[in-house]
Amino acid sequence: MTSTATEPGQNRASQKRTPRSFDFRKPKSLERNQLRSLQMVLESFLRAASSVLTASMRIPFRLQMGELEQKPWEEVISLLEDPASIAVFSLPPLPSKAIWHMPIELSMRMIDMRLGGSGKGDIPKRPLSDLERVIIKNLTEDMLAQIVPAFAPITSVALGGVNLETSTQFVQLVSLSEMCVLAQIEISASNEPPISTAICLPFPLLRPITEILNNRANAMEDEVDHTLSQNIERRLYDVPVEVAVEFEPTLLTSREIVSLAVGDVVRLSHRKGQPLRVRVDSTELYLAQPTQVGKRVACVLVEPEETK
Repeated sequence: MTSTATEPGQNRASQKRTPRSFDFRKPKSLERNQLRSLQMVLESFLRAASSVLTASMRIPFRLQMGELEQKPWEEVISLLEDPASIAVFSLPPLPSKAIWHMPIELSMRMIDMRLGGSGKGDIPKRPLSDLERVIIKNLTEDMLAQIVPAFAPITSVALGGVNLETSTQFVQLVSLSEMCVLAQIEISASNEPPISTAICLPFPLLRPITEILNNRANAMEDEVDHTLSQNIERRLYDVPVEVAVEFEPTLLTSREIVSLAVGDVVRLSHRKGQPLRVRVDSTELYLAQPTQVGKRVACVLVEPEETK
């Protein structure tokens, strides 16, 4: 009988291994309809964040949703460039944390604009100074505060502490194999080309609301469509249109028009007492009689029967 010798370290390693329970029924990623619900939440957040950033910088900013993907944290790290401005934030009572990754180019341009510059020209690619970190952190916190009302239709959350890191090496969000939702976000100022940023939401943070996301998928679409139609209808009543009050047209020959001079009297086809025509965008809507309000000429709308 022969026996194989084993190293002492191998025995200790085998003794330390303990089995762990694993529930195969527990999902590790979001389904398509759940992603759609989450996308609508993020789009609502970006619209509000665009307004906040525009008001703060006094320059038109646009934050637009890009591709929404699910990737393991290990792959996410490889996709995000360093150095960068990485805001690590939490949304209590949801577990885990999330990040908003901004390239250093965007951060430097925003800092320059915040200090009164144009945000154009050559941008140094280096880690942020202490003062620059404070400026970017304040801007990021103001924008992230808008994620709280965006999540309101799903669940009640608050914005936890926001920490700013310069490299993904210093961010230990979840284990390398854990799935994350990676939202690509395009940020552009005025007519400048957009710069890509990314918000990463790990699945442990989203797991408590997966069922709510599933139930709200169809409801949120109906709600958004209804709200959109209401906003469009409300906005239509605020659109300025040009209103013209016209006499009846008069026909003149080309010879008569060429021979006109200052002081000449042109007879109109409009009879005395005949109502004027009120047109909106070439469409006749009302009849009116001329009058006066203070020192200004005006018109009063009349019924067709009153003109007979």
